Amino acid sequence: MKKFITLISTISIMLSLTPIAFASSTSGALTGSTNDLDYVYTDSDDNIVSRTGQAESSDNDAVQVYGDLGNDDQYLYMGMANLQFDKMMFKVTTAGRYDQVRGMEWEYNDGSSWEELEVSGGVNSFTQTGLQTLTFDIPSDWDKASWNSKSAYWIRVSPNSDVTKSPWIDQIAVRAYNVKVSVEDEDGDDVTSLVSSDFDLSDGSDNSIYAFKNMGSGVYEFAIQGESSDRNYEMTIDDSNYDEKTFNVGTVANTLLSYSVTLDGDSDDEDEDEDDYDYYDDDVYTASDCDSPFRDISGSWARSEIEDLYCRGVVEGESYYYYEPNDEVTRAEFLKMALLNAGVDTDDYEDENEYYDDVRSSDWFYDYVVAGRELGVIENEEDFRPYDSVNRAEAVTMLVRLAEIDTNGSYVPLSDVSSTAWYAPYIRAAYYDGVVEGYSDGTFKPSNEITRGEAAVMMSNAYDAWM
Repeated sequence: MKKFITLISTISIMLSLTPIAFASSTSGALTGSTNDLDYVYTDSDDNIVSRTGQAESSDNDAVQVYGDLGNDDQYLYMGMANLQFDKMMFKVTTAGRYDQVRGMEWEYNDGSSWEELEVSGGVNSFTQTGLQTLTFDIPSDWDKASWNSKSAYWIRVSPNSDVTKSPWIDQIAVRAYNVKVSVEDEDGDDVTSLVSSDFDLSDGSDNSIYAFKNMGSGVYEFAIQGESSDRNYEMTIDDSNYDEKTFNVGTVANTLLSYSVTLDGDSDDEDEDEDDYDYYDDDVYTASDCDSPFRDISGSWARSEIEDLYCRGVVEGESYYYYEPNDEVTRAEFLKMALLNAGVDTDDYEDENEYYDDVRSSDWFYDYVVAGRELGVIENEEDFRPYDSVNRAEAVTMLVRLAEIDTNGSYVPLSDVSSTAWYAPYIRAAYYDGVVEGYSDGTFKPSNEITRGEAAVMMSNAYDAWM
């Protein structure tokens, strides 16, 4: 541990907490966050700054990140004392600039050293204002480490090019799993088949369950917003095999709350695995020779498409058991899905040139980017922006270009798609071939970012229409 403390004390970083007022700030925690970040540290001239409560409200007290201009050897440290987390949210009020933007380098501490952390989401060196997010799989060896007598699960991020203008962040928040429920039936057997829709939260200011995981052996974990005013949360379990059960959760905070619940009712079929059946629902068929391991899609509208794409090797889960259908999709992830959906062999498109400033040959998506560019799926621009979330217009464009569909004409009967928009011909082709639809209000919302569930449906429709 001494090595860890020495390492951090030698790193020059800058994080100023000078109060600045921003007219665009609004009160309230960031949507989708469940916890305040316990600690945000900097070490500049041996001064340690501690910061808490970033998610509680927008207090017009921003943090300046990477304040040492002309230097790329600086870090923003973030940690939580009691909980691991898998999503971070940043409210950026002033965008940063760099000599050469190639993303940022994220690392986690395993208790003694820093290791690379693979992330996905819309965070791109804090070069855009507004809400930016990232997600990651919780590393199996992520452990608490001590710094300045503070023990926490630490993550740090650094720019990989010199800073020419410092970004400012008004809120930093995380999504952490802060409630654990162990469920058994009246016979003392673990209840293992519950899904997210079987749980309901009430009597709080924010009754959303932002994340859900079936941990196996009757254990379920939840990410719930923890506002200081919420002291009367109640959780209800309502599954057709059991009597409805409601219990008090109380005040949700930055610690893991654990509960044990016994359900009464007919448990004869409880331990039967739904994957043993060809039909999950009356109208959804899944091939019996290919069952996905995903535990979080039983209530998803995109379930059959996700299952189909998994069986064809087009999609994977965020982890083995969880597809995370509501998470956003990056441009690199969507490009990979599209090429696999079309059966493209990336080995046929080898090239040693690094086309884009923000894509390196060591990146996991490099081969897909090379193939996508050679096939004309993505454009010949300076940056590919692999970690940006893909929006509906970009996603449709990739699919249409890959399928080489005729894009003559630009009129689309959707009120927010102008015939002069660059994406109009692509949306038109996909719309009339049934690959995409508009919303009930007659719009397409081309700039909306898509989720992993929406991406699966779009891929499945493209496969049926064009492959």
